[in-house]
Amino acid sequence: MKSVKVIGWLNVPHSFAIVNYYQLRSLSRAGFLLAHETAPFLVDSWAEQERDDLFSGAGERLTLDLTADKESVDFIYTIFYPFDLRPRKAVRKTFVFGVNEYQELSTKTRDGNFFNAFERDDFKVVTPSAWSKEGYLKYGFNDDQVLVVPHGYDSNIFQPRSDRESVSFLGVRPDADLFYFGSLGTMTFNKGIDVLLKGFLILAEKHPHIRLILKEASVLGYPTVDEVLTTTLENEPTLRPLLSRHASKILTIRQTLSQLDMVNFYQFIDSYVSPYRAEGFGLTPLEAAGCGASVILTSGGSTVEYFDGQHMRGIDSILTKQGGKTYLEPRVDSLIQSMEEALADTRVRDLAERTRISSYFRVKHDWQKANERFIALFS
Repeated sequence: MKSVKVIGWLNVPHSFAIVNYYQLRSLSRAGFLLAHETAPFLVDSWAEQERDDLFSGAGERLTLDLTADKESVDFIYTIFYPFDLRPRKAVRKTFVFGVNEYQELSTKTRDGNFFNAFERDDFKVVTPSAWSKEGYLKYGFNDDQVLVVPHGYDSNIFQPRSDRESVSFLGVRPDADLFYFGSLGTMTFNKGIDVLLKGFLILAEKHPHIRLILKEASVLGYPTVDEVLTTTLENEPTLRPLLSRHASKILTIRQTLSQLDMVNFYQFIDSYVSPYRAEGFGLTPLEAAGCGASVILTSGGSTVEYFDGQHMRGIDSILTKQGGKTYLEPRVDSLIQSMEEALADTRVRDLAERTRISSYFRVKHDWQKANERFIALFS
């Protein structure tokens, strides 16, 4: 029986923790002997956000055999940030998970130390998209050092709701006369939330029945929606009159959501919007599609790993290189057009349509399917 020691984040509301949970579950099902060590958090205060119920409803609890918690394990797999590329003794191979949103690595490693990674063969980098891999290659890694292993989603819980009219989210039930757009994440520049806010405010002038629900990650120290709004207005003061008229239509969620809470969120909204500039993979649009929501996201970039034009709407963008970073600048006019199309689509609340969308993505992108390639790394 092969043993794997995983060093990473697990019980905090961060995408790395979600990926870690489902990868651990796949390794456990495949019969590996597992040990898990909590990696240092990016910020010490994250320890206050650890919760045992983040994966409630995910179907099973992880079984971690601490007898594998020793240096003589077959493999070490790290999934935290900043990356740790130091050599590790008495293991067959070390796998280092990482994402490279801007295709730029200067701030990605602890203390900026790469430990001569480009000249070593004792480890592999695991990254979820070809876009992210390109950043490693630009920085000097060899092609065979960087393995693309896309993510998935849990189709057992991320699925459409048959009695959607009874869905409530944070005590609010969907109003048949309102149309709900939604997005969740860190609210950082790469997520393009400022672009979404601008597009929404312009669209609200024409369609007063629309609402925007944003789930921020301020509990982990990331920007708040209010901070993004302030910066957006500073850059584009012409939006101030629009915000004064439509501020009440922008709803903010600050508390931590479990996997089941996120399912409820995706089932509640009509359309999920991700006008991102740079992502390592973009997990949330895929989860939303798993729940059958109408998805709008930036075309190109990392999400080409699962984007499908028949089931999602794209946002045109401009490839931009600035300050060593490479990203896609989404066009506001294209975003608005896609949001208009979603508004006009009478099928967004139709169970048959949402089931069709969900079924399409389940076949190709369920975690069980996605992790076949991940498990093969250790075989």
